[in-house]
Amino acid sequence: MTKTYRGAAAPALDGVSFSVGEGELVALLGPNGAGKSTLVSILSGRVDPDEGAATLHGERLARSRPDLRATIGVVPQEVRLDFVFTVEEIMRLEMGFYGLRRDDAYIGHLLERLSLADKRRLRTRALSDGMQRRLMIARALVHRRLGAVRHCAGRRRPGRRVRQRDEARMSAGGNAMVAAERYACCAELDALPRQRSGWCELGARLGRVAGAARELGHLTADARAIWHNDPALRDSPMAITEVPLYASLWALAFYRVAHLLHVLGLPLVPRLLSQIARLLTGIEIHPRAVIGAGMFIDHGMGAVIGATAIVGRDVLLYHGVTLGGVDDRPGRRHPLVGDRVMIGAGAKVLGPLRVGDDARIGAQSVVLTDVPPGATAVGIPARVVTQASSRERQAG
Repeated sequence: MTKTYRGAAAPALDGVSFSVGEGELVALLGPNGAGKSTLVSILSGRVDPDEGAATLHGERLARSRPDLRATIGVVPQEVRLDFVFTVEEIMRLEMGFYGLRRDDAYIGHLLERLSLADKRRLRTRALSDGMQRRLMIARALVHRRLGAVRHCAGRRRPGRRVRQRDEARMSAGGNAMVAAERYACCAELDALPRQRSGWCELGARLGRVAGAARELGHLTADARAIWHNDPALRDSPMAITEVPLYASLWALAFYRVAHLLHVLGLPLVPRLLSQIARLLTGIEIHPRAVIGAGMFIDHGMGAVIGATAIVGRDVLLYHGVTLGGVDDRPGRRHPLVGDRVMIGAGAKVLGPLRVGDDARIGAQSVVLTDVPPGATAVGIPARVVTQASSRERQAG
């Protein structure tokens, strides 16, 4: 196969030819610009070659063959999941996107092979990074015939890449799989677009809207969190009437509407709403962030939550808290914060780290590494000073 993009000085692919048999796992290794992305795009039916052809089970792959594209699963380089859905819902939605017949038995088989069976009813934001990667492999395998797996090797330990390839091989069964790996550096790879029928597109969009709309109901839990976490409110004779005056509630209301519009794919307006909320409340929450029910940002002024941050339920933040990033690399750049976490005033939690459930972070701390569940971390950089056992956390 040969492929040259318009205006390019050199071909992206030049005379590439190979075959992959059933049950085989083939890796494509090369630096930036070697043509791995173009080749995977051709194998997934997104791009047509200038010369030659890619065939799947004797049928020619082409952009004009959406029926064949529906049989090909793709695992993008970065984790791309709708965090409002459960593991099982993600698998069913993937089948619905492409008009595949729903097969709960096959879904159960894939989840079992990838050690996700006990997590099938968990929302995807509750999964570890490794489990999210496994879910993406399982999601691609619902297509049954060919998996195009795209991993990025840069900035990762070789052992981790080997484990991911082993996971793919273990789960592939009789499927053929192609893995593209970059050994030079990390760069963002766009998710391959999906070809869906009109009814499947409508069903997928409605499913996403319904999931995001459920989050609008979290405002009730957000209001209750104010009552539970602010003793000054409970001491007030006019407590109920004061709840709507809290900046936290208004900031979260703007965020949840903006997040819904972001899920709908509406441009500009979600960011506009987040900036209006920042102007009115002093709290900046990016519309792409995922925030669970029952959050309270006490005092609020100066709090910042970045675009790829994921925050669990019943989280308490104080003014000046930053859930930010440390670089501009693609993918998740911001923290994943568990349930019932407390982060003190002025604390900075930076990078794609994980703060475990029931953890506590002291005021003005700078957190650069993971904080275990039930731990208390303080200092610059933050270090763990106490650690509650699982039994103590359950009792608390």
